Amino acid sequence: MLRNGTASALGETTTLSPAGTYRPYDKLIELWKKYCNDVLSMTSLRIDEPERVFKAAISLWLSQGAIVDDAGLVFLQPSVITDLIRPLVDHRLRSEVESEEIMPDVVAFVKERGLDNDDIGKLRCELRTFVESGEISSGALLAFL
Repeated sequence: MLRNGTASALGETTTLSPAGTYRPYDKLIELWKKYCNDVLSMTSLRIDEPERVFKAAISLWLSQGAIVDDAGLVFLQPSVITDLIRPLVDHRLRSEVESEEIMPDVVAFVKERGLDNDDIGKLRCELRTFVESGEISSGALLAFL
């Protein structure tokens, strides 16, 4: 059963991806089948073709816009896609990086994570590279954005 970013079957809880936002399609089918076999078998409810029912539910949720699928992943919270993309396409980022307006945010980010002054320079360089070429060279840059 999917509930608040976790999938559970027979008391076994598996945290979905970061913030419960997406899950590989195959893993969702596997969890659904486990739920049908293990949990529903203890009730009077029966689902003869769990995979067909699952695919129908996914199709309904996709058509309603409740979920999004792409490249074998099912995004359980479609808003996360825009939340991830928004800072990457912010048209103000270039001017903020070039004018050094963004430096107080860079310093705060680095200090918040307990990093040293060398990391401030590295992150600043990575930001410049990103606004010039669109290249993201580290997870730190993604976390900052």
